[in-house]
Amino acid sequence: MKYKYGTFNDNQFSDYIELLHNKIHWLLIYQENSYPKLNNYFNNLQLYIAALAELIPSPYIIDLANTIECAKLEFNNPNFNHQKYRKIIFDAHSIIDKIGDNHE
Repeated sequence: MKYKYGTFNDNQFSDYIELLHNKIHWLLIYQENSYPKLNNYFNNLQLYIAALAELIPSPYIIDLANTIECAKLEFNNPNFNHQKYRKIIFDAHSIIDKIGDNHE
């Protein structure tokens, strides 16, 4: 996978995708366990994804950032819907798998 400063080998990129999946999955775990700093976690994750967008030229990263913003909006919605939130998080997982689809 080419990135801003060179290339990642397939193992590095595969490990990174797994790490990203884990970071996204914590959004579900934290919400389901009423973690009091979930908004802070959202903010940090969004910064992390913004930095990723600087390194890897993939339209899926923009889609991922948008999907995480949707999850944050749903989480902060006074009429929060857990099923909708869960669906958004699972959609994010699907997007992550597409990030490296066209890597060189």
